[in-house]
Amino acid sequence: AGRLVDDLDGDRLAGLRRPIFSPDSFTRILRMPDKTKDALSRRHFVAGAAAAVAAVPLSGVSRRAHSQDMPMLQADDPTAVALKYVPNAADADQSLRQSDDRFCSNCALFAGADGAEAAPCSIFPGKLVAAGGWCSVWAPKPAA
Repeated sequence: AGRLVDDLDGDRLAGLRRPIFSPDSFTRILRMPDKTKDALSRRHFVAGAAAAVAAVPLSGVSRRAHSQDMPMLQADDPTAVALKYVPNAADADQSLRQSDDRFCSNCALFAGADGAEAAPCSIFPGKLVAAGGWCSVWAPKPAA
């Protein structure tokens, strides 16, 4: 038999003793489904699915697939003005451009294939930039 515990409420249950564990309580515990494992795997699934959904817009596949639907970045766009974007690099302030071989098409942030006339840029989300354009955020593509 299990250990007995005195009930502290002497007025209502004077002199009654009750076991902490009975044989029935052990069988109930053993038959309980292991919800911890299910909850943990669901939690991992939900976290993984959320990460996958969040990664899709960041992938180049998504940007290239919908680039036909994107509008061209206009030079008077507030972000374009702040970053000194021009659709024709020859029109850029040469003191800022520093070299004649800097174009959007050879920038690390340009998401277009070689020879593309326009493509998405990670600096201007949702807009296409001209391959022959330039902005002050230009960074060289890594060597292949």
